Amino acid sequence: MAKFISVYDGHTRKRLAYLQNAYNIGYVKNTATLWTGQFSLPYSDPKTKYCQSFNLVELWDEDAGGKNRYVGLFRIMPRVEDTLGTDANIVYQLEHVLSTLLDDIMIGYHEVGNTGVYTAQSIGYILDNQSDTRWVLKDCDYDHQFLYGWQNENLLSALFSIVQPFEETDYYWEFDTQSFPWSLSLKQTIPVPKADIRYRKNLNGLTRTVDPTNLTTRLYCYGYGDGDNVLGISEVNNGLPYIDSPNIEKYGVITQTWTDERFTVADSLLAVGQAMLDQLEEPAVTYELDIQTIYTAGNLNIGDTVRVVSIGLDELMTVTTITKNDVTGAPQSGKVSLGQGTIDISTSLAELADRQRIAENYSQGAESIFTDSFVDNADPINPAEVTFIIPDNVVHVNEIVFTCNLTNFRAYSKAIHGGGGGDRTTDDGGSSTVTSRGGGANTLTSLDGGETTRSSYGGGGSTIVSADGGGRTTSSSSGGGTSYSVSVTNVWPSQNAPGVHNHGLPAGPLLTGISVTKDADGKVTNVGYSSANFVWSGDHYHQITIPSHSHTVNIPYHSHYVYLPTHTHDVYLPAHTHGINIPTHAHQVDIPAHHHEFSLPNHTHDIEYGIFQGPVASSMNVYLDEVLVGVYSSSISNVNLIDYMSKNANGDILRGKHTIRVVPNTLTRVECIFQIRLFTNMHGGKQY
Repeated sequence: MAKFISVYDGHTRKRLAYLQNAYNIGYVKNTATLWTGQFSLPYSDPKTKYCQSFNLVELWDEDAGGKNRYVGLFRIMPRVEDTLGTDANIVYQLEHVLSTLLDDIMIGYHEVGNTGVYTAQSIGYILDNQSDTRWVLKDCDYDHQFLYGWQNENLLSALFSIVQPFEETDYYWEFDTQSFPWSLSLKQTIPVPKADIRYRKNLNGLTRTVDPTNLTTRLYCYGYGDGDNVLGISEVNNGLPYIDSPNIEKYGVITQTWTDERFTVADSLLAVGQAMLDQLEEPAVTYELDIQTIYTAGNLNIGDTVRVVSIGLDELMTVTTITKNDVTGAPQSGKVSLGQGTIDISTSLAELADRQRIAENYSQGAESIFTDSFVDNADPINPAEVTFIIPDNVVHVNEIVFTCNLTNFRAYSKAIHGGGGGDRTTDDGGSSTVTSRGGGANTLTSLDGGETTRSSYGGGGSTIVSADGGGRTTSSSSGGGTSYSVSVTNVWPSQNAPGVHNHGLPAGPLLTGISVTKDADGKVTNVGYSSANFVWSGDHYHQITIPSHSHTVNIPYHSHYVYLPTHTHDVYLPAHTHGINIPTHAHQVDIPAHHHEFSLPNHTHDIEYGIFQGPVASSMNVYLDEVLVGVYSSSISNVNLIDYMSKNANGDILRGKHTIRVVPNTLTRVECIFQIRLFTNMHGGKQY
């Protein structure tokens, strides 16, 4: 018999009581939705006081061998009281404690995932938003990198949405609630049968239902946005807004549309759509077995694989749902649902409906049209430029339409402002001009009798013109040294060498028989000797030694005197006259070649107002963010610049500042207008 139900305080998790009188204990476990359960108590049972809403209940079951099997931990939710019947009782409805994730909501917009962020990290992000950490991630068998977005979403709905983009359908959730904090795991089914169920062996009854009601062979997929700006799959699906099933040839074109506003990335939308279509492309087939057969064949659980062999059937299937209504009264009674993959068609359709309801909580966006113009004079050095900004909350940049015309350069006033200067006004070759003419004359200018004039008087005296204290002056100094006059070695009388000499004496009393031969310059060329005894002095040299010395001149103290006697200076002027003789003459002025210059000071002129036109360019280069859009003539119209926008490594248009630049080939006036069509949302955008 299964263990008694235990009831715990929902906040402290402290055990409050065992419910020995509980009956009609049942549960439903499945792969895609929240597990549920129920039990009843007599109305008169005193332990009903412990069965308050949100308190926890621990359920147990038993296997075919009668051993206890832990089912899970549940929360008490609604209760139905029957107080007037013969068997007055209270029926308690239960939800698995995974429902505690419904208590927390991710307020605002949350986005996580994409490249480099794997499935386990996305699950961890959801669990990190718990106000109290009751759940942690234990295992995750998948490592996808999908981008998820939630707005005002409860944590349970966000958790179940993790698997929606999976192409695989072989996943299931596993829970451990026997220790705290509780743990969950996202597991992958193992395609190895845990049990072999065969007709007439251990399969007593098998119900197979085939339902083609929702058969689909063409599915249109839409995500976030409205109207023209709704997210589709065309950009990642070869330009097609839909996906087709190979079963079109079998069933024809059967079309459905699927919209989920939570998807903001086309890749994720396509992946989920394909998984949906894989489930919808065949009529819905469900199998239902008597649970006694399953327990007899093996103690199975959610996500286990079984092999079912019956008439016309031999397939591997996955346990998707286990239903038991009375674990104490009829432990071997109940149903098991099997499917090929853990998502069956009914679940898929239910998710479709749920998603439509969830989408009502999502903020939408709106299309905005921004139009602006700019006019400027420009030349090749000074182009015309305009800057615009793509906000961060823009989801789509639909188009940027650009029109431009080149017209005549335009000014609106005339004025001259001069800084002064010089200029040459006339130029002449010069000439000579006689200005006056006279015959000449003698003129007496002054008459005087003369006299003697004393110009100066002096008393005389002696004047010292210079004085010196005398001193000693060294004129030269030398350190001395040794000097060699001549050094001769082995000189014989027949040899002729400069400086040869000898101090030898003859052995006899006389030196006789000497003959000398000289050349035309008187130079001795040969000396001849008669027979005589002659003794040479031998090799030698003369040496003179000069000691260190200096030359000194001694000047005694002295002075120089000049004597001036008393005297006067007299100048004698005799009586005389001064006469000037002016000969006949003429005065002439010589004017050389010359020019006249004048200077203009700094000054201003009054402005003349008006519209004055200049040249016009014949061509222009148009750039967007340094990317050449093209070379055009004097006019372009409705050019879409969207393909020339700056982009990131993924090809997404960068948000922020962008610049259009028009470079003409000469001085001109540039007249432009551009229109930007954007789609923005309420929670901040992404780069699409």
